[in-house]
Amino acid sequence: MRFKELSAVVSELSVKEFNKGRIMSNLKTKVILLTKYFRVEGEIDLLPGARLTDFMNVVKSNMVVTDATVSDHNGKELLRGEFINVLVRNIEIILPAASVL
Repeated sequence: MRFKELSAVVSELSVKEFNKGRIMSNLKTKVILLTKYFRVEGEIDLLPGARLTDFMNVVKSNMVVTDATVSDHNGKELLRGEFINVLVRNIEIILPAASVL
């Protein structure tokens, strides 16, 4: 299913159900982002079954990562935040955390 189709499905859902958290809990996908200087681990809002590639093609200039941990490439934790914005053009690699071997 493509991102536009998934967006249409979400827009058909009632706001009432969305606000009750029935949908919100299913939107979070754990990801790992690598930039030139940092490794960011956290969650993004991505519907189950949606492709990360489609998500990245839709994101404009900034991407929200929640429950984020930012480390250097040596593994030293630099900061944690409930909410950070990542400049998309700085992302060199992004992958679902579940796919790491």
